[in-house]
Amino acid sequence: MELKLDLEGHKEKVIKYMSRKEIWSHGFIRYNILKKMIAFITKIKNNYELRKLFLYLVDENIFIKQKTNVRSYLYKFTNPNEPKIENKIITITFN
Repeated sequence: MELKLDLEGHKEKVIKYMSRKEIWSHGFIRYNILKKMIAFITKIKNNYELRKLFLYLVDENIFIKQKTNVRSYLYKFTNPNEPKIENKIITITFN
């Protein structure tokens, strides 16, 4: 049995839906809730495929991973409209 999963196509659907719903404003969320949302968006019912897609999204930095005090993680959807800010140190000297 070979699984054919269009990761890029599903990635675009998930980003578009979650951006429209502004999921980043909810903060860090458990995987179980995100799994239900992704299943609703993509119409995937197989847990293995959902987990594979979710891990792909985490690797692509679509979700930020945060460890809790117990052995679990919370995830936050990154705002794609937020500007990418790089911190640079600039030194100005006056003569």
